[in-house]
Amino acid sequence: MRPHVASLVRGTFSLLLLVAGAFATNLEAQTLPAPTADDQLGMLPYQTYHGGDIDTVNLSTGSLSLDLPFLVYPQRGKLHLAFNLFFNDQGQYQTKFCPPVGSCPFIWGYTPIPSPLPLERSDPYVGIAEQFEVLGTTAGLKYTDYTKYWSNWNLQTADGTKHPLGNQGTMTTIVNGTWYMEQYSGPFETLDASGWRVNGTFTAPNGTWSNQPPTSIIDADGVTYDTSTTYEEDPNDNRITA
Repeated sequence: MRPHVASLVRGTFSLLLLVAGAFATNLEAQTLPAPTADDQLGMLPYQTYHGGDIDTVNLSTGSLSLDLPFLVYPQRGKLHLAFNLFFNDQGQYQTKFCPPVGSCPFIWGYTPIPSPLPLERSDPYVGIAEQFEVLGTTAGLKYTDYTKYWSNWNLQTADGTKHPLGNQGTMTTIVNGTWYMEQYSGPFETLDASGWRVNGTFTAPNGTWSNQPPTSIIDADGVTYDTSTTYEEDPNDNRITA
């Protein structure tokens, strides 16, 4: 490139940077929350494990997990229906349990929202293997006259594994007084290459977490778990209903 042409290109590029900076708007950085003990449960992608067919130890955290098909009903096609024996060595702790009527006692081992799965801590139990939750960890940014909330969403499976979700649709802002809450249209896909897809519209609440039911969940084999009418269907139209 000739010297005067290169100088012209550099000058034009610098001018474009100045113009872009002059018209730039405020940007809000969104990061994943700090990991907790609940984030280390189950079989996480890209982790190193050691163990047998039913028990595994995460070599990064030392966490022990047990996942044994306890009662399995064979199904047509790619459908699944199983009750597994689960165990994790995460310590139990007392949690306030508030029934619809009466007082709110502290009890051991109860799993509160926002982590409804796994069902028990440090205690063997049998649970439905096809259990799912969609969890949103909410963050808020306070402005002068309003507060804006958004969420990072995860699909959680029966063993407690959390799969981060990415919104493939649009994001709009819902105004509720001085609260501005981001709403995500979906569909969502897991960002850890596990192949799960989630359908549903989720809204970040004015709080620290959200547990919202999806419309349907599709696994890597194309099996659809419909949560609104409670059925499971594979790509060949084989179906299990409640």
